[in-house]
Amino acid sequence: ASETKLLLGADGVLFADGTISGDIDVSKFASGTAATDAGKVYFSGGGTFATNGQLSIKADDATKVLAIGAGTISAQSLTLTTDKIAPTDKGDLDKDIFIVSGGTLEVTNGLSSSNSVVELKADGSSNAGKLVLDTDNNNASGLISTNLRFSADTTTAKSYALNVEQGQWAMAEGKDAYFAGGANFKVGADPAEFELQGATAALSLDNLNVTDASSNLVAEGGSLTVNTMQAGEKATFMVQGQFTINGRSDIVSGSASTEIDEVKKADKTAGIDLADAVFTVSGPKAQLKLGNVATKTLVQITAAQLEGSAKTTVKVDKAIDDAIINLEDHGMLYLDFDSGTTITAQNAKDLKSALITSMGNGILNVGSGSLD
Repeated sequence: ASETKLLLGADGVLFADGTISGDIDVSKFASGTAATDAGKVYFSGGGTFATNGQLSIKADDATKVLAIGAGTISAQSLTLTTDKIAPTDKGDLDKDIFIVSGGTLEVTNGLSSSNSVVELKADGSSNAGKLVLDTDNNNASGLISTNLRFSADTTTAKSYALNVEQGQWAMAEGKDAYFAGGANFKVGADPAEFELQGATAALSLDNLNVTDASSNLVAEGGSLTVNTMQAGEKATFMVQGQFTINGRSDIVSGSASTEIDEVKKADKTAGIDLADAVFTVSGPKAQLKLGNVATKTLVQITAAQLEGSAKTTVKVDKAIDDAIINLEDHGMLYLDFDSGTTITAQNAKDLKSALITSMGNGILNVGSGSLD
């Protein structure tokens, strides 16, 4: 009833069986220790509002946000919409936004929005804005049909802003993920779920942009595939599963291009700029792979030594040359060279020297190239 006030504590759950019809206004959700207004759901130190069907949440205008503190909203599929975006702002990644402040969103099938971006950010009270993707089935698929932006602060950066727990997840064509302020991600189940239940997870998307000091994980049993990627100099990536960076050869950088600025700036390097980011590839099932386009664009090999003061048969573009790649415990760096590419013993030695900071007992795989 409209006079009802509901206060959900840390273990409190309100569950709706099936789809909730109509749109729920963001003002119906709040955080606090006391339920003061009728017709609202209050999250007090946690609590979960859940449905096993579809859920749609709407904000009247760009000044309204979904603020749920340490609470969780869980649904099979979730639609988030901000109305009354000015026509001149539609499509603007900084203005055409639905904002989630604090709390956790959990979806088992999909997340969508008519806005250009869903932004999940810290609320200033130690609550990170987080998204959990979990189909509860290795083979089931899920779709994210909006751009995602995650922003953290010093109190929330340690928790994963994006956690892909299980299932085959994809972001729709042209949709990107941005991580700022230390916000980070994990792809792959927690160790116990992977080892005891065999839970696996995969995520594919167009562009991945990670700035600032951010600690990210592709866990064993996890797979992350991106077409293009940019990383900040303090970003770190622990790879225990499969991490593939494909690269693109069709980037248009002109002023009339619809490409985002981060990709435009990297148009000469297949959309890739890894700065001084650190990649640690650890474990016998761990692999960091540069796809065929990325490899052909960023790594040049010759039969004879290249001109210049450095005596080497390999030239690596600065877009990946400054990155730190450490291999350990049989972790693999995979370079997807074309069939017919001959790689001499000197090439292999120079590739290791140019690309791998710490080889350990790691493996360099040259794809379809042939070792001479």
